[in-house]
Amino acid sequence: MIKIVTPNMVINSFIEHYLQFIRVGDFAVNKRKITDDTRAINEVDVDHPELLYGFIKELPVLGKINNGDCGVAAIAIGWVLSQLNQGIDVYYYDNGAHAYFSINGIYYDTVHRFGAKSHREMLGGCKDTYPSMSLSEICEAFIKGDIQGQIMINSFCELWNVPGICLDNLRDDLSIEDIKQEERFLADKRRFSITQVENGVL
Repeated sequence: MIKIVTPNMVINSFIEHYLQFIRVGDFAVNKRKITDDTRAINEVDVDHPELLYGFIKELPVLGKINNGDCGVAAIAIGWVLSQLNQGIDVYYYDNGAHAYFSINGIYYDTVHRFGAKSHREMLGGCKDTYPSMSLSEICEAFIKGDIQGQIMINSFCELWNVPGICLDNLRDDLSIEDIKQEERFLADKRRFSITQVENGVL
């Protein structure tokens, strides 16, 4: 029996991937940093300390993903799901404040892991409908010139053992030397991260 990979599974995996990816150091072009928002801890039920660690760990990550990297997340998660579950249609959306995707009329992002039934439930959603975008359109809108985002997406594809997305046409704004320098920097950092994960450090 073939197990269906659910959006929730892939979303959880992306959040962890994002955390490991940005943890390994300051990046050269678009610095992706995580800062803790300790004010939100007051909203956690401290009678259940087993939930506290996960909340503190995820809160700043979700804040960063949904405040600048929502397009990266939507592209990575949507693409992996489309490759793992052949025959499903993934549609992408940009409501002007947030990027997300849908499968079978259910809308997903890193907050709505089990899906939402309406565009209005999504961050920034104020209308009942938004036009869907193709994969190439959302890539053009959200990751053009963002080498880190592009590498993050394709390293996530590697993690799930699916083909990456060809993003060469989205690097036109950068010089060849800038691209090579950024790729070398990120490759070194990612090797460091993978070694740490394998050794149980991260």
